[in-house]
Amino acid sequence: MKQTNKDDIGHIFKNIAQRRGLSVDGSFKVRQSDLDEIWKIIENDKEESNEQAE
Repeated sequence: MKQTNKDDIGHIFKNIAQRRGLSVDGSFKVRQSDLDEIWKIIENDKEESNEQAE
């Protein structure tokens, strides 16, 4: 598995948030409600990709 640094994670979160229309500023500060939403999206995406892999 590829090592992911903090900058990569910040960009991933920012990209997901922007795609979902959530508010993110340049320093990747995100409201807690947005973070909760992002984690739900990530968990759903994991479940979907696991189902597709089967």
